[in-house]
Amino acid sequence: MSFVVAIADFMDNCSAGQRRLNVTALNNLPERSLWYVRRNVAWAAVRFFWSACCLALGCFLLSEIAGMPGLAMQFTLMGALSIVAAILVSLSAARDLLTRVAVSKDHIKLLPWPGGFRVSWHDLADWDMPPENELFSDFQPLLLWVRGRKEPHVINVAWLSVKDRHWLRQTLSTVARYA
Repeated sequence: MSFVVAIADFMDNCSAGQRRLNVTALNNLPERSLWYVRRNVAWAAVRFFWSACCLALGCFLLSEIAGMPGLAMQFTLMGALSIVAAILVSLSAARDLLTRVAVSKDHIKLLPWPGGFRVSWHDLADWDMPPENELFSDFQPLLLWVRGRKEPHVINVAWLSVKDRHWLRQTLSTVARYA
């Protein structure tokens, strides 16, 4: 069964609105940031190095336009594309290093913005976190359904430490439990 089919089946069988907030547990909830495991550091360093090489290549090509008038269009195009690629790869690497799940007594949110989101506990209709390694080893979704929204917010919790995944599952089970 593919991941898309699994989510579609869950969404069809989901009875949103049956969860009730445990106000006592919510008021005692400590504010906590769950950072993605730093196993991505080496891969992010490679991507930063690659983006620095692309940036250097782009700058070199753009600086050589005057010396090669017959190749001005090609140098301009390749230089600009190298610089754009460097920026996109740097943003991707930075996102992997800076991503975290923040939990407080008011909300649960995925940072950094603009790819992140915030869900108030009072707006949370339902949630699901399939068991580990059920679908993919590098993707374990935490699905958060918000009242008034058809599609869930998805957080990949596979990159959180095992301890943080367990704490997040326990917190969601305690705070937003079935009525």
